[in-house]
Amino acid sequence: MQEPFGSTTIAEAIFLCDCPVCRKDAGVTDANDNRADRFNAKELLEKYANIYALLIYLRHPGLIHAFREHECTLQGTRFLGNNDLQFLFTRFDIQEASGIVEEIIQEQYKFLVRKLEPRNEQTRISAEEILPISEDPNRKGEGDFGQVRFFTIQHEDYLGDGFKDQQVCTSVRQYFMIMLIFD
Repeated sequence: MQEPFGSTTIAEAIFLCDCPVCRKDAGVTDANDNRADRFNAKELLEKYANIYALLIYLRHPGLIHAFREHECTLQGTRFLGNNDLQFLFTRFDIQEASGIVEEIIQEQYKFLVRKLEPRNEQTRISAEEILPISEDPNRKGEGDFGQVRFFTIQHEDYLGDGFKDQQVCTSVRQYFMIMLIFD
């Protein structure tokens, strides 16, 4: 992030935003506003980059202060759950906190794309999760229980160690069909 605001970066300008929503989310008043002292570009744009981007997207960038205070990040292979976000209920009334938590849980999949690993067992992936793959539209196989399709992983950054070790370019995934039987 370069310096479009003079000597202040975009990340810092958002971090220090003085609008009423950001001040409320950051939990500051005129008397205790020490956000400038707490700005750490390296930490914010590395360890907290995904959660900061998500909070900006949800129009609650001031909440990054609470996420840093509780060391709550969106990294690696684990998505956030309700238990991870309980600290928000101490900052807001129950209705407002519930809405923010619901938005974070629903939208987090856009900001953390997990690395793919080869697996021999069936793996269930949430419908909301983004997969960094390009799938061949033509089925390579079909049976009573599902379909098989080839796919390629979009970028090597999304390759888990298992794929990197095997130097795989194309992989296969199987869709299982679910049959519902009603009485």
